[in-house]
Amino acid sequence: MELAHEFDDLLAFGRSCNYTGIGCLSGARFREGVTRLGEAVDAFEKSGDFFELHLARFHLGCCHLGLGTPDEAITEARKTFNSSARLGDSRTLCASYLWA
Repeated sequence: MELAHEFDDLLAFGRSCNYTGIGCLSGARFREGVTRLGEAVDAFEKSGDFFELHLARFHLGCCHLGLGTPDEAITEARKTFNSSARLGDSRTLCASYLWA
């Protein structure tokens, strides 16, 4: 993440946060996952990378579910589903529909 900041590379920063957050989810470090995935969402929204944005939002919702905050989890699932449906991203469309 530091190199991405140093080179002012928004996509590299977003990807670094995204995959760190997914690792946090896998390790049941949900609070840290919410932080990292939230940073990834912000970066991908600014850069316009919807493919990665959908992935980050989906896993952010999973972290919220792990924290016991289902309202936030459902909000993320809906955002992912709506955006995926609009763009035709079937990978997260199906996953978020079933998950919600």
